[in-house]
Amino acid sequence: QRWRLIVDYVDEVRSRINASCLHLESWQVASYSLSFVFLTLYMLDLASSEKGVIERIRARIFYILRSLPWVRSRLNEDLARAKKELEEEVHSHDHMRDFYKFIPERGLSRDEIRAEAELYRSMGNKRREIAQYDMKTNDIVTEIKSLFGGSNPRDSNFFPGCRKMESEILRMCLSLFHGGSNSTGVVVPSTAESIMMALSSARSLSIRNGIVHPTILASSASAPSLFHSAKLLGMRVQIVPCKKDGSVEAVTLKRFISNYTVLIFVSAPNYSTGTCDPIDSIAKVAQRYHIPLHIDCSLGGFILPFLELCDYHIPSFDFRLPGVSSISIDFSRFSRCPSTCSLTLFRDEHMMKASVFPLAEWPGGIYSTPSLSDSLDGSAIAAAWSTLLSTGKAGFIETTQRVVESTKKLATLLAEINGITLLGSADTVMVAFETTKPSDIYYIVEVMRNKGWPLQSLVSPPAARMTMSLDMAQDAVIDSFLDDLDTVESAKIINGSLSRQQSDLVGPRRSLIFRFSYSNSRVPKAFSSPIIELNFLFLWRSFNGLDEQDIHAGFALALQYRAVPLNFAKNIDFVAVNID
Repeated sequence: QRWRLIVDYVDEVRSRINASCLHLESWQVASYSLSFVFLTLYMLDLASSEKGVIERIRARIFYILRSLPWVRSRLNEDLARAKKELEEEVHSHDHMRDFYKFIPERGLSRDEIRAEAELYRSMGNKRREIAQYDMKTNDIVTEIKSLFGGSNPRDSNFFPGCRKMESEILRMCLSLFHGGSNSTGVVVPSTAESIMMALSSARSLSIRNGIVHPTILASSASAPSLFHSAKLLGMRVQIVPCKKDGSVEAVTLKRFISNYTVLIFVSAPNYSTGTCDPIDSIAKVAQRYHIPLHIDCSLGGFILPFLELCDYHIPSFDFRLPGVSSISIDFSRFSRCPSTCSLTLFRDEHMMKASVFPLAEWPGGIYSTPSLSDSLDGSAIAAAWSTLLSTGKAGFIETTQRVVESTKKLATLLAEINGITLLGSADTVMVAFETTKPSDIYYIVEVMRNKGWPLQSLVSPPAARMTMSLDMAQDAVIDSFLDDLDTVESAKIINGSLSRQQSDLVGPRRSLIFRFSYSNSRVPKAFSSPIIELNFLFLWRSFNGLDEQDIHAGFALALQYRAVPLNFAKNIDFVAVNID
């Protein structure tokens, strides 16, 4: 009886629709139907996009407003001023401003080239507490590196020894991360490419499964290379809300899983506060929903595996967890290697084969490459290989012990300063902290950077971060850092005794310039050098009571604290306002 009532009701609705369309011609009915279908698909795509409906509407409104002639002229003036100030800042250490613009007719002599190189090396701050390689092993590594200059391990016919080095690097690192007999990987030149290989593999598998819009789940504290690689591969990044320390919880991540999710991206540790995501619990979620899980270990790839050997407790994070599909590591971080190369490690050949690019129709025959690069620098492979052999497990254990203890010591001493609060765990390779007055932190960062310390600023929340290095991991260097922090009268700054001029510089006007987003995708707010969209600032005056001085002060602050990198200056679109 119930089903009959439903059928009668549906038939009645159909009759009413037919009666209302009697005056329409066939082509009109067809066109209206197609329009309704396309509108529905557009609304569904809009609802499932990274940027919300309100955000996209607001962006469109600002696009129309800044296209007005008087708005565009004012914007061009601000951009020209910004470009000039950025160029002055970048070249502030180059007093001669004399550049090589053409290849010399005759080659320079050895002494002339060395003199030029020494001049370039003398530019900038004299402090060099950022080196990640060990001078003790540098001699043998440099010697081995020079033996393989100009070689390419991808051409195994001519360079079989270099190819063997590459395979041995992979197997040693796979063993380090508890990869089984079926595990494999690929060596690439940079961290960005190692992340791209994992994304490329997930995208290829998603295409086979018929997923049209592949989506990656990641926190806002993930490496910027993730967002760059996703944009190049046409993938979406769904930002998962994270805690204040930058880590993301498995329960929160689980709510964002959809039919379009093809990869879960987590960090160990992350790039904002140095906190590791709870990979063991996230791996269970990934395994349950059959979603590949990638671990970005580019910052702690040569620290985390040795923590257990240093008697530090750490949850499992590698291939011992069944849900982990791939891991990326970087030799430029704590490996004592003077050259740069990265690895993408896969659990099995299934994901590895998905990242390989084959080309069977090429006139030269079948062509395939396991990475974006069709060649590798053999000297970098030799340097990584010799570094692993010369350092040994004992050397890496000593490095891990020194770096972790120095990180914890720096965190403990900073926490004792009145007005400073630590962010994150500060138990691996990075210390992040904030001040009682958020605006003070940027003044501290700027002064300490001028003194030569590699202190980086964070934006959301307003904080600073210090990544430990092998040179920095010394008691004397840490004490020197804290002494310099005292010499800038950080305690007075934290207690609010900034001068009037300093307060105008680092006060609430800072909020005018720190809202980040890509032109077509959402950008994490946890980094100090994003691509910034420049909304037309002074349009906000009537809404927020801001005067022109506030706007220019905010823009100048963006320049001073390097919120707009020089290499992005020509691509600046518009500045957005985020009022605290």
